[in-house]
Amino acid sequence: MSRAQSRVSRVSPGRALAASPLLVLISAPSGGGKTTLCQQLLAARPQMTRAVTCTTRPPRDGERDGVDYYFLDAGSFLKRVQAGNFLEHATVVRKQLWHSQGRGAR
Repeated sequence: MSRAQSRVSRVSPGRALAASPLLVLISAPSGGGKTTLCQQLLAARPQMTRAVTCTTRPPRDGERDGVDYYFLDAGSFLKRVQAGNFLEHATVVRKQLWHSQGRGAR
C-alpha cells in the first residue's frame, strides 16, 4: 500500500482533512458532463469549492460571468498570459484560449 493510500484509508468518510486539502480535477471533452458532475459534488459536499476559470469563448445559455467562467476578450486574456497571471493556458478549439485560473481572479 502506498503512503497516499494509507493516508486516505485512515480518513473517515465525510471528514475533511483540514491540514491536507485535496485537489480534485475534473476533465472531459465538451459535453462530457463536467458541469453536472461538479454541481452534484458541490451539493453533496458543501465543504468543497470550485475554482472559476477564464475563457475567450462566448457564454452559453444560462452561464454567468464570474460564476461559471470569467469571459474575457482575446486581448485581455493575452495580457494576463504575458503578465504571468495564469498557472497554465492552452489554445483549444478553433483558436479559442482557455486556462486554469491561478494567480489572482480578475
